Amino acid sequence: MIFNVFIVVMIVFLFILSVFMCTGKNENDRNDDNEYYTDKHIKKLKIGPFFTNSGKNSSNTIRGVINIIDSVKKIQPSSQRLYVYNPSIAYDNDNGEIVGVSRMTGKIAKECSYYNDTDFVGNEQVDREINQYKKEYQQDLSTVIFWKLNELPNFTVLPLFSSNQICERNEFLETSQGIEDPRIFTFRGKLWIYGHFRGFLGECTHSPIVIPMSEPFDVKKIIKLKTGNMRWLEKNWMPFEYRGELYFVYDISPHIILKCDLSTGYCSDVYKSDNIRYDTITKSHIGGGAPGVKFTMKGKEYFLTMAHTRENRPVITRKNFFYVFRAVPPFDIVMIGSEFDVMEDYRAIEFGSGLLLSKDGKKVIISAGISDCYSVMCEYSLMDVLSSLRHVSEF
Repeated sequence: MIFNVFIVVMIVFLFILSVFMCTGKNENDRNDDNEYYTDKHIKKLKIGPFFTNSGKNSSNTIRGVINIIDSVKKIQPSSQRLYVYNPSIAYDNDNGEIVGVSRMTGKIAKECSYYNDTDFVGNEQVDREINQYKKEYQQDLSTVIFWKLNELPNFTVLPLFSSNQICERNEFLETSQGIEDPRIFTFRGKLWIYGHFRGFLGECTHSPIVIPMSEPFDVKKIIKLKTGNMRWLEKNWMPFEYRGELYFVYDISPHIILKCDLSTGYCSDVYKSDNIRYDTITKSHIGGGAPGVKFTMKGKEYFLTMAHTRENRPVITRKNFFYVFRAVPPFDIVMIGSEFDVMEDYRAIEFGSGLLLSKDGKKVIISAGISDCYSVMCEYSLMDVLSSLRHVSEF
């Protein structure tokens, strides 16, 4: 009898132990192996890649002609190959559907080996935009496409962001010209685009810009942004709105907040805090990523956003991490997470450039560029994301 009781006790003990071993990881363990986002769904965005015809007028449309396969097979080494990545997302104010902007360029990372020759397609819009420039410039041109998620692979090329007047290559501008890594965001009830412009904009410039996302697109609508003591390379500011005014997260550690006057383009340094100065994430270089989304926690409003880490040696590596900051001044960081892998199969470059909450508020939707050559959208449980973050300040 005693022996039977002992056996039953041992079975119960082993069962409890096995459950603990499967589910009882502490927070540090989960941060280390990136398994804390248990409910993840990944979908690739079907945009591009494209090749350009050597002629000025292309008759191809997106997979729209029977001869497209033959055309792809005849791609010559001299044909320009263009990739679409680093997507940013927002909700359309008219119908609530997801819309986005992406970067399109021939300038890619060495890691990009995702596509075969037969994956490249011709497109009239792309040809019209790219073939107006000299052949040696086409590969480095960086422009923007606008798309609606439920209408892909259809999209619109925004011809606004490139100029027939090309600035000479130098250490300031390089040959990569046009808009880099656009972000779409809502401000005063309308969609806007933020980006980084290299090239001719009244003068040869290298600066952050914003423009309302409305037709007709006109270069005169671009607003160049500036702030005191600007660095030679200003990228990845993260826009958000507070009381009808435009603000940006300029730096993450310290957490520097700019307030911008759109009539002049000047952005003042208005708040500065540094709750994460001793956090492990600051051991890497960290920079901006996706515009934040507002949510409520314990009766108070916060922004959830996503930034990136950067390492250039031995290979270029970009990874993402979530953090939360107050939705009221001084907009300081209250929670932060560790970097994580978007893709299950490792990719050195994963750049998160878009973030939304699902309509029911239960999911975090992110859009990311992978390997500087293609794009994905992912969904995570908001509860999983928040439970993975470390507290760095009182609520």
